[in-house]
Amino acid sequence: MNLPHDYLIGQPWIKPSSEEIPDNRDGAANIKSRLSARAFKEPTKGVYSLRFTPQNSWKGKRILLDFEGIMLVGDVFLNGEYIGGTDYGYLGFEIDISKKICHSQENEIIVKTDTGKPSNSRWYTGGGLYRQVKIIVTDPTLYFSRHGLCVQTAQAETPVHVISRKVLNL
Repeated sequence: MNLPHDYLIGQPWIKPSSEEIPDNRDGAANIKSRLSARAFKEPTKGVYSLRFTPQNSWKGKRILLDFEGIMLVGDVFLNGEYIGGTDYGYLGFEIDISKKICHSQENEIIVKTDTGKPSNSRWYTGGGLYRQVKIIVTDPTLYFSRHGLCVQTAQAETPVHVISRKVLNL
């Protein structure tokens, strides 16, 4: 299987049942059912696994699992141990596995995903590892933390293009 991957796209489209009728008194009521304009697919779960043996050159390095996006809830396990996850599918995250990885032997990463309840979204969001996943190996002392850099301006009315220029001049 190649990533990114959307396991939900292959599921059948679900039509409203005969007892589901539009509720025009409350616009939000219609998005909480198969009457949604998002072309409903039944929420479901998926499981991904990867077996790998770390290279000898990884010893003493910082080793990250970098997830660019898991839809919607994602739980990550390394060699059977829960090591992290997300409950919001649109943000990437990383997990430092430097001290948990077993060198010189096979390791297994399992990612369990869950698209949740029908009311979680009113649009088709897909499901699974819908963005890239990487193993990143870096120097253990020279790196930036994900989302660790924040640039602010002294004046709120400063235009966005000035903020960009300041970021480039750092």
